[in-house]
Amino acid sequence: MTNEQAAFYKAAAGYIRYPDGLRPEDKETGIYYRWWRLMRLSPLFWYATTNKMPIKDEAAAWAYKYAGDLKPRSFEKWWKASAKQAFAEPVRPRDVRVLNLEEPENLDLYEKSVVVEIPLTVSLRKIFSQLREIVNEHYINEENSNRRVNVASFSLANLKLYNKRYHPQTLDHEYFTLLYRILYPEIKQWIIGDRLRLVAGRTIRATDSRDWQSEVDSKNKKYLQAVVGRYLYKARFSRFHLERGTYAKYDKVDIDATRPFGEERHEHYTRSTNEATVHGAYSDWQNWVYKEHWKELREHIIKEHRIAQRHDITTKDFEKRFDRYLRGEINL
Repeated sequence: MTNEQAAFYKAAAGYIRYPDGLRPEDKETGIYYRWWRLMRLSPLFWYATTNKMPIKDEAAAWAYKYAGDLKPRSFEKWWKASAKQAFAEPVRPRDVRVLNLEEPENLDLYEKSVVVEIPLTVSLRKIFSQLREIVNEHYINEENSNRRVNVASFSLANLKLYNKRYHPQTLDHEYFTLLYRILYPEIKQWIIGDRLRLVAGRTIRATDSRDWQSEVDSKNKKYLQAVVGRYLYKARFSRFHLERGTYAKYDKVDIDATRPFGEERHEHYTRSTNEATVHGAYSDWQNWVYKEHWKELREHIIKEHRIAQRHDITTKDFEKRFDRYLRGEINL
């Protein structure tokens, strides 16, 4: 297969990928893996699939169409089936080139380009200086002219990368904070921060279960409470925009005011996808998340705490203690 047949991805290291050509870094540090993972944590997409309901929000319907089949737990399987239609650029950016004006029929100008004349009878210094001025005049951020150009804004992919300035660890913190809150909606936020080790050196250990609700170490608790709150609202805004075709974008919106399935289905939609508990009961959406993602949260916390080699990790007693640990009832 030639490079011309391979897909081009703006946010992939190396840019070109064959249908099954994933590299280790695509999953370890790549944004597309995190994009897929958060799509699987979309209550909107889950509801549309589970209830076979058409989405009335136009942008969300477009994103859902190109998200593909999100049921499989394998990123590799999803990538091979759906990544190209979701993320691939239909036209690759061209290299800088010399135009032959004597063959105008072959010019075939690139849509996102500016044509300049460079006289070869002046100094290189002057050429580069004037080229810089011309490029700076046209190379602007189309969404905000006061900010630096956002290459991602030129994307022609069906699902668009918002920008290329992201940190994989930050996206991971947002994702696991949101996942933890969905699975354990009633525990205090600082417990989530402590268990996920969101801040180095901010580990809280009580002497016994009676101390968890005390004011001991209140400064660290308040700090972690704020950190988790920030990750939660960023994750929810990011998920909202992802459900409408763009990632990772954090612009504030009134999420509760949206009616993606229309007014007549909204009550059922919100009841089915509630992320809190109602009279002690979990929603259908939370039960699905628990079934699909609880082991993922477990593995992540075990990795962060480096306890995979514990001698009792395969015992039933450990599982019971670990569940109580996640609920914030005991130390581990």
